[in-house]
Amino acid sequence: MKTAILLSTYNGEKYLSQQLTSILRQTYGQFQLYCRDDHSSDATVEILQKMEQQDGRVVLVPSDKNLGAAESFMTLLATVDADYYLFADQDDVWMPHKIQTLLNKMQQEEKTAPLRLPLLIFSDLQVVDSLLREIAPSFWSFNKLPPQLLTQNLDFINVFNAAPGCSMIFNRALRDKALEIRPENILMHDWYLMLVAARHGRFVPHNEPLVQYRQHEANVLGAQQQKAGEKWLGALGRLRRIYHGQRDVYRFVKSVTGISYLHYISLKLKFNILRFRT
Repeated sequence: MKTAILLSTYNGEKYLSQQLTSILRQTYGQFQLYCRDDHSSDATVEILQKMEQQDGRVVLVPSDKNLGAAESFMTLLATVDADYYLFADQDDVWMPHKIQTLLNKMQQEEKTAPLRLPLLIFSDLQVVDSLLREIAPSFWSFNKLPPQLLTQNLDFINVFNAAPGCSMIFNRALRDKALEIRPENILMHDWYLMLVAARHGRFVPHNEPLVQYRQHEANVLGAQQQKAGEKWLGALGRLRRIYHGQRDVYRFVKSVTGISYLHYISLKLKFNILRFRT
């Protein structure tokens, strides 16, 4: 049984060593950690090279250009052969038993699943700040994302990226199906795997936080100070960005599912009404 962890990095020197340490000290240690750097300009590559020299489980995958996060992860996925896959971000910290817990859950599901059914397990996360101080004990509660909404209506996966990649484990069958039907432009690699699992296999939530999901200045989007005279122009600019962002999201989901725009909008409204009622 081969287990592969896929890590894509980009200018991650600040938190990377802490993340790597949390992975390499897992209670389950029979894995390979494949790292692809997306052309960082800081000391990220040097950190990875040092870890590769110190631990034979770390493999630095050659890269020759910047692809962006989604394509970088998908490139790793296409490159690495394994039975089970986990995605890792560069700035989180894994609970020591994360891999063992998810592997156990996956193997339990496989006992009752048809042969070679694409399977994905995703866990809850603990939301923390840059110093790993708790913001919320549950990402699902913090983000108003009760997993029963997703399991009761699989169509809701079409309108919400329900599981960060760092919370997932999935099997070879899902990896193969995802690469087989892969569209040209994948907006988010983790959401793509969830969409494929919902349509061609099965996904199962695991109700335990297994990652310290770090929130910090580098992963906050759109926080730009504006001068008073730019208030209305700024508001119009934000609306324009929201429109274009939602248009890109819909195009991505449609490329995987074929969903109509009317169905997409109605699902989005229904999902948000239900999640904020809980």
